[in-house]
Amino acid sequence: MNIKYKLGFDDFLTNQLFIASKSNSIKIRMRLYRFIVSLVYFVFGILLYMNNRNLLSGIFFVISILWLFYYPMFSKKKFYKHFSDHVQNYHSKSFEKQISITLDSNEIIIKDRGKEITISVNDLEKIIEMDKIYLLAMKAGGNIVISKKLDSGNVDEFINILKEKSVLFESRLNWKW
Repeated sequence: MNIKYKLGFDDFLTNQLFIASKSNSIKIRMRLYRFIVSLVYFVFGILLYMNNRNLLSGIFFVISILWLFYYPMFSKKKFYKHFSDHVQNYHSKSFEKQISITLDSNEIIIKDRGKEITISVNDLEKIIEMDKIYLLAMKAGGNIVISKKLDSGNVDEFINILKEKSVLFESRLNWKW
C-alpha cells in the first residue's frame, strides 16, 4: 500500500498546535501566568487601598479581574503566533514537497525530500484523525503527519490497514486550538 501527498503550512501548524495543547508544561505555564499576574495586581490593589489610594486601587482590582478572564484568549493568540512563526521559519522548505509512505507487512517506509525512514508498525502508539490531517503518534514521541488530500493512493484504506494491525484510533475531528 502506497500513498503520496504534500503538506502545507496549515498541516504543519495544526500538528504543532495539537502537540502544544497536550503539553503539560505549556498548560502549567498558562495557568501560572494567569493566576500569578492576577494575584500581583490584586496585592498591589490591596496595598494601594491601605494607603488611601482608592481610585488607583480600584484600577488594579479591575485589571486583576480582567487579566484572570481574558488571559486565556490572549495566551492562545500568543502561542498561535509563536507556532506560526516557528513553522514558517523551520518547516517552510518542506511545504508542498512530495511525501511517499509505503506500508509493508509490518513496516512503514517514509520517503521525504530524498531521505528514507523505516518505522515498525509496533512503534506507533495511535492514529489521531483530525479535520484535514491524520497524525500517526509514535511511542517514542513525535508525529507523522498525513494529509487527507492525497496525490495518489487511498488514505482511508491506509488507515484501516493500520487499525487492523492493532494500532489504536482516536477521532479528534472537532479539535480546535
